[in-house]
Amino acid sequence: MTKPLLVVEDVRTRRPILRAFGVSWWATRYAWVAPLCWVGLGLAVALAERRRSDGAEMARAALWYGAVLYAANILHSLGHVVAGRYAGSPVEMILATSTRDVVIYAQPGSSAPARGRLGRSLGGPLANMAVGCCLVLGGHLTHASWVVTGGLMNVCVAVWTLMPVPSLDGWVIWATLTRSRIDDAA
Repeated sequence: MTKPLLVVEDVRTRRPILRAFGVSWWATRYAWVAPLCWVGLGLAVALAERRRSDGAEMARAALWYGAVLYAANILHSLGHVVAGRYAGSPVEMILATSTRDVVIYAQPGSSAPARGRLGRSLGGPLANMAVGCCLVLGGHLTHASWVVTGGLMNVCVAVWTLMPVPSLDGWVIWATLTRSRIDDAA
């Protein structure tokens, strides 16, 4: 297995943490760092927003955005689990790392049928897009800007993962459509 994009540690050293949704969830040695990474990314979003007036408000925003992004990461993985089952190419394991989850399939890469690769690769982005659009709509209807922001963050995750970059879903989709050989540990 090649090292997935944005994963910095060795993914071969791992330990089981739980079994949920019919899938084994494992963690690398440094998976405990993930919440800190997500809060750091949340801080970057809060700083980019430039609406915060004091440090306490900035910290709350960073925690909120970090939590939303971490939840979007988990939702993305669950989208792959559901789509993998539906497409007949199930997920074997979700590996939590210090930066993001890595989805490992029972039939890796080109050994899975094209329909299965395509279906399971679309699952994560579609889950983020669907939840994101629902949150944006709900936030606008209730005038809750924080809900709209959470929805937009999910939409951004969906768009990001659809980019044709190695180890992202867009790469697997592109390679499947062009009949190229792939390694789809996303």
